[in-house]
Amino acid sequence: MGPPTESGGMSPPASSAPADTPAPASHAPSPDPPEEPRTSSAPPHAPRVRRHGTLVLDGDAMPGGWWLDQNPPGPSVAGDVFTESSGTLSSDGALVAWRDPGPPTYSRWATLLNGERGRHSLDVRVGDRACVGTWQHRVGCVEVTAITDGRRVEVAATVWEQQ
Repeated sequence: MGPPTESGGMSPPASSAPADTPAPASHAPSPDPPEEPRTSSAPPHAPRVRRHGTLVLDGDAMPGGWWLDQNPPGPSVAGDVFTESSGTLSSDGALVAWRDPGPPTYSRWATLLNGERGRHSLDVRVGDRACVGTWQHRVGCVEVTAITDGRRVEVAATVWEQQ
């Protein structure tokens, strides 16, 4: 066997083929085809969705919030998303209201979080959406699906892997 390769394996022994043998085909990448206009707003290597599901934020319960960096999300007294009163979303991270009717994508939500000053609380109604910046720098979004009496808010939450 030949010398070690970068992957830690051994390279094959040197070939004793005659000099007039054609060289093996190149493994170099072929030139990129001309770019076509993109129809998707997602970057070519957008992070995958880490978690999507319903969370109940209950300001009367202990704990009543969630850490979104854990998978599945972990309960918390406060956390990346919680509620302190009926009709409010709160965060120990950052919240930015999402007013665009378009679908949430990592790229659009990350752009909004990076371009606007995050808040620690937002007044919300059913159907409202907010971008969430987590403690471990993930991008998430929540959509309010129900607000019940007391301090209980239900949300559909999506969190993307880190990029």
